Amino acid sequence: MRRGLRITSWIVGSVLLSVVALVGALLIAGNTAGGRIWLEHVTARVTSGHVRISGLAGSFPAAIDLQQLQLSDARGTWLTAQSVALHWSPLALLARHVTVESLILGRLVIERAPVSEPSKKGSSTRLPQIDVGQFSIGALELSPLLTGVRATLTVQGSAHLISLENAAARITARRTDGQGGNYELTLRFDPARMDASVKLDEPAGGALANLLHYPNLGALTVVANLSGQRSAEHVEVSARAGQLQAHAAGSLDLNRESADVAYNLNAPAMAPRPDLSWQRIALQGRWQGTVSAPHASGRLEVVSLQSSGGMGLATLNADLNADGGDLAVHATAEGLVLPGPQPRLLADSPLRIDATIHLKDAARPLEVSADHRLFLLQARANTAGAPSATFDLGLRDLAPLAAIAHQSIRGTSEIKGTVKQIAATTRLDLDARTEVAQGASLPAQLLGGVSQLQLAAAMTEHNVNVEHLVLSARTLSLSVDGAAERGTTSAAPALQSLHAHYAVNVTNLAVLAPTLAGTLKVNGTLDGPINSMAAQLQMTSDLSVRGSPRSAFQASIKARGLPARASATL
Repeated sequence: MRRGLRITSWIVGSVLLSVVALVGALLIAGNTAGGRIWLEHVTARVTSGHVRISGLAGSFPAAIDLQQLQLSDARGTWLTAQSVALHWSPLALLARHVTVESLILGRLVIERAPVSEPSKKGSSTRLPQIDVGQFSIGALELSPLLTGVRATLTVQGSAHLISLENAAARITARRTDGQGGNYELTLRFDPARMDASVKLDEPAGGALANLLHYPNLGALTVVANLSGQRSAEHVEVSARAGQLQAHAAGSLDLNRESADVAYNLNAPAMAPRPDLSWQRIALQGRWQGTVSAPHASGRLEVVSLQSSGGMGLATLNADLNADGGDLAVHATAEGLVLPGPQPRLLADSPLRIDATIHLKDAARPLEVSADHRLFLLQARANTAGAPSATFDLGLRDLAPLAAIAHQSIRGTSEIKGTVKQIAATTRLDLDARTEVAQGASLPAQLLGGVSQLQLAAAMTEHNVNVEHLVLSARTLSLSVDGAAERGTTSAAPALQSLHAHYAVNVTNLAVLAPTLAGTLKVNGTLDGPINSMAAQLQMTSDLSVRGSPRSAFQASIKARGLPARASATL
């Protein structure tokens, strides 16, 4: 639903803003044939081709007609509007009031969602007062990229917006291509009262189900009503999607942020999309009281869930209870399957999770415990104010975890840490104690016995700074410090550049090979862009091979262009 509202906002906002932006220039040139042609060319040039108009006509500035309006982005044209007629009051803009008598589009074709630029942090825009007396689209065509199938609708409506607390709107849409589908939204908000109703009715495989990416959801019917004073709103929602049925009803006190609502959902075996299926989902419960001090109960049951990426579970049973400001959830998942090289790592034993959030505390502390045959996790986090968390993770059996990396290690480990958010920096401090049984594998030889690991690091949006990482074991010690620059876009590598110093000390070379004896010390640096790094390494060894007298061995290596175009000197 949010995706649909976001796309609708883009459509209406883009059409209005694109048309209104022309007004200033139209006051001068918009009433002559030559001036209108000039404006069409100027609009394309000024917007780098992202807005193209043709067939300008009308009586300016109060009435603007366009034969065609096209909006595009980096991927090409995403919206085409034809036979656009806007009747409005330009002078009302002086009072930040957008007054539109009518906005009529004969045909509107939307091929896909627009590619939006990321919003700047801290930026905000205050909405002007908006009045749209009549808004209509004769033929709204949605492409298969949006709705799975090409859908054609007719849309009519009106809107009045002073603020989010003072608004009124009426929008109706009806599918006209013979496939069926009716959509209605009516709302009227004022400081004392809120009334709204939503009615959706579409057959299986409808436009909305495809827009939500659940093409096999089935016939969809939703009826939702909200009415009454803000201190005593009555709410009722009924929904049916294929064989899924859901209902919620009760009252809301928006002034005190309290509610008395009962809800239930039942869904038998369904597969609403190719990568999601289940045998049964059942949810029921009731919420009473305020957000900070509720009295609530609820129960969720899920059977044979299969999701994208190979994730799934045999059963999930969860209970919610709240009383006196504490909200607690207890859940048990069996047959849990996770994506990765060992998908059934947790499937042989149940995973039990207990979580409690203290709602009366201003910091909203959350306590979580997760118990499985392989591990026990206990954590506490402040979810409001300055975010922070502490955790204690006990790994009861390292063998299944080591098998993921094709290693043979037996042992246990206890990891304790803290995570804090300070301004734009996330800080991690970690301390781990591990006991590894002696074994034939190299990791078991190097880490056999008790080892300690300490890590102190800080991360921002642009950088990762490792203040120190120290590993101390019986035959191996390792230390690393440095900083890395992170990629800031999805297309960029996770790491852009690296500057690090490391030191390794092996006190018994026999763990590397039985024919060796002695010690080995290595230290060096890595520096530069991640695809063209420079490296320096200094190595010192007190070495014996096959029982020969020990001899001092030293080496220095310098390399550059790592990893693709490497060159080195020894």
